[in-house]
Amino acid sequence: MKKINGYILSFFFIALFSTSCKKADKAVAELPTPSTINQPVSTPEPKLLSVSYQSHSTKEMLISLAQLSGYGAFSTNIKYGINTYIVKYYTSLKGKKIIASGLVHIPDTSSAQTCLISLQHGTTFKKTEAPTANPSTSPSALLASTGYIALEPDFIGYGSSSDIFHPYYDKQSSADAVIDFISAIKELLAQDSIPYKKSLFMAGYSEGGYVTLAAFEEIEKHPIDSLTLKGVAAGAGGYDLKGMLGEIADTSYYPYPAYLAFILEAFNKTYQWNKPFSYFYAPSYASKLPNLLDGTHSGSEINANLSTNLDTLFNPVFYAKLKSGQATNLNNALAKNTITGWNTKAPLRLYHGTNDEIVPYSNTVTTYNTFLSAGADNVSFHEIPSGTHGSSFVPMLANFFLWFNTLKEQ
Repeated sequence: MKKINGYILSFFFIALFSTSCKKADKAVAELPTPSTINQPVSTPEPKLLSVSYQSHSTKEMLISLAQLSGYGAFSTNIKYGINTYIVKYYTSLKGKKIIASGLVHIPDTSSAQTCLISLQHGTTFKKTEAPTANPSTSPSALLASTGYIALEPDFIGYGSSSDIFHPYYDKQSSADAVIDFISAIKELLAQDSIPYKKSLFMAGYSEGGYVTLAAFEEIEKHPIDSLTLKGVAAGAGGYDLKGMLGEIADTSYYPYPAYLAFILEAFNKTYQWNKPFSYFYAPSYASKLPNLLDGTHSGSEINANLSTNLDTLFNPVFYAKLKSGQATNLNNALAKNTITGWNTKAPLRLYHGTNDEIVPYSNTVTTYNTFLSAGADNVSFHEIPSGTHGSSFVPMLANFFLWFNTLKEQ
């Protein structure tokens, strides 16, 4: 999911918050010594590490934001100003404790009916595009202004954990980063005696759709204490990883090769295959990719330096294995991290644009059918006619926002 008209929002908020008051950072727990990081996790609590106040946005500011960014109709739902904080918390990656970060927007209301909503962002190639790097342009701010306590985790590999290569489409760490952040926010709310209804909503688009389902599945297996998951919305995620990559490989053409490079290098690092770039790519691209994937380049920049013709992009030996299903390590990783349906307790809505050029529409159709096969009767599929990957989030937002508002009254 892209930031909401990012350039407009950035300009708007730079002017808007240049005079905002800045409160002192509030340490919630003592920073760990280096020896405690990257060690086996012994206990899951506490999760909350520190809280840093960022800014206050008035109701009027947020209405202007909605109107400037093409969400004029949405502005009628804005009821409150918000306070924005950056939160650092503990999570884990492959059994090792690390410090991650995320944003939380808290509306100016003491209503005990305020619910939590966790919004998971889409693929981010540049470290500087993570939520905590741009707290004033976070799309979750608009949701908070309608009366939700809105959470937006950075994900591992960004913010406080930016020294780690993002474990892209790694199911377990994706789920952990979200769930541990939710737990940290619960600690914060309890510590500051902020009332809220113990209801949780979750939504995400693109990679965020995948992360949302990964966290949803884990929460249903291991519920978060005192929280009821009321509704989940996931759009255009690559849930069926093995099927998706197989479909892409068979076409020989893919318009956004940066995604392929990102997932291959993420698996290479996360699972310690330690393969050189030349194992996967033709020499001319293998020499470029270490710099292109260093977290300072956008997806468009990476695409401009790669080929959309997979016959010329990949090392022919690797590509032959990929097409024939003989890339064993990769196939195992894709299968391990594929999300298949289960008999859900909480209601779920899946969304996908019929003209998505990046994540095949068939991916969500396949995943939806696995939910039906598992006996789930509270899962629905909402196709977005003619929607592309870039254009389908806005219709999804409009749909799940109204749906969530109905559910939170129940």
